[in-house]
Amino acid sequence: MARTLQKDQPLSRSFIWNLQTKYYQSLGIDAWLSGVVPSRVTTNSYIAWRYARLIASYIRDVRAQRVTILELGAGHGRFGFLTATHLKNIAADFLPSRTSWRYILTDCAERNIQFYESHAAFSHLKNEGSIDFARYEAGVDQSIELRLSGDTIDATHPAEHLILIGNYFFDSLPMDVWHAENKRLSAYWPVVQIPDSADELSTETPQVLEHVKLAWEKREQALNYANPTWNSITQQLGDEIQNGTFMVPTGAFECIEQLQSWANQPLTLLVTDKGYLKVDEYRDRGPPTLIQHGCFSFNLNFVALRKWFQSHSGLALLPKCRDGLIEMAAFATHYSQDALPLTISEYSAIEQFTPAEYHQVTRRCENAKPDLFTALSYLKLSCYDPLTLHRLRRSIRAGIPKADLIEQKLLYDALSQVRQKFYHLQDFDIPFDLALIYQHLGEYEIALELFHESLQLFGESGITYHNLAICHQKLGQNGKAIETIEKSIALDATDDSLDFHRKLRYSHMPKP
Repeated sequence: MARTLQKDQPLSRSFIWNLQTKYYQSLGIDAWLSGVVPSRVTTNSYIAWRYARLIASYIRDVRAQRVTILELGAGHGRFGFLTATHLKNIAADFLPSRTSWRYILTDCAERNIQFYESHAAFSHLKNEGSIDFARYEAGVDQSIELRLSGDTIDATHPAEHLILIGNYFFDSLPMDVWHAENKRLSAYWPVVQIPDSADELSTETPQVLEHVKLAWEKREQALNYANPTWNSITQQLGDEIQNGTFMVPTGAFECIEQLQSWANQPLTLLVTDKGYLKVDEYRDRGPPTLIQHGCFSFNLNFVALRKWFQSHSGLALLPKCRDGLIEMAAFATHYSQDALPLTISEYSAIEQFTPAEYHQVTRRCENAKPDLFTALSYLKLSCYDPLTLHRLRRSIRAGIPKADLIEQKLLYDALSQVRQKFYHLQDFDIPFDLALIYQHLGEYEIALELFHESLQLFGESGITYHNLAICHQKLGQNGKAIETIEKSIALDATDDSLDFHRKLRYSHMPKP
């Protein structure tokens, strides 16, 4: 049995969208740390590197001197950090010295903004003036106030060369559902229900989203959007699909149009999301499925986004074939393909090895036990993603004793790159992983530094103190070794720690 919470409203006016915002605002970055809200597919160094190259190519194409990059729904901030870090490295060699850019992480949750502001990983970028933070809730806020610079972005203070990033963002904004039958349009309105077992939950409680089910009622409805472009796009989709159900991303349209009015040059958008790329993918399709992951999302209509940008004299770069997992697309207003040759070339390179293909390959490497050279190749392919190092850490350590000079050099370079891209989220203890590899390499001073970083970020651990003691002993610092192994024993008295302690004590005793 189920209880109906709402009906007789188009999907875009449902209460569930407000609960979506409340969900993110109440949990902050815990929404991702819990593992309920997915981010791994889009939050990695490889995609960030691809975005940075696209952005740099676009800057070269339009010869921009000042660029504002605005990430919508930045979540925990790791993707913004990685993209800004890659762009900084690329800009040094690829962009004219006069070019200035700043990367702004935005989110609807104030807790997330405060997290970015205090995160140590952003310190260098903050000192250089290339990073900033702001609260922005699509459909609500009428300006963006930057926390570090104090600048405002709105219709009276437009940004120069505004580039938007919207990964897994537009699929969570309001949408409407339309059905075409022999090109004749009608609407699907949701009946929002929850099971009787969740009867204590209300339309004011974000937790209700875990239990919501949608049934659909077909309604005769004329196109009546206040925006004629939206009406035109909806009618075009109905005419082209002929028979099938599709979604119109009204929240995405509203957000993009607002931000376009805050830019004094053409607008650019980069999107990685799940969704449909071609009209024929909607033919004979029924009403959409609500995808639940703590909050919820729908598949994104990339065709509708393409039509919106084309209606603004722009272009859309979409994959030729749908991967099904995620799709990466690029859009721009008021530019033809001839005007953006470097951008188009860079996008074509992405199609040679898509983010979805990258994800599938790296998932396979997790279960493999590669030799050192293969593991380092995986790591390089990931653009030295710290999470990839974590998955390969045992294979890397196992390969060190037989490493030749080339492999040793590759390993040192890789470790340096990974350290540069580490962004702490209390999920994977990358400093410990790095420290243990450096310890196996005999680089005990570096290992000590990283073990201490691990203790600072992840708390006291018997195994960490045990390895600290080993490093101190190898450096001839027996007093510190005894001190740290005793901390290890107090936390976790393993046989190895006790045996190591006895040996240290014996070696530290004065000789008769």
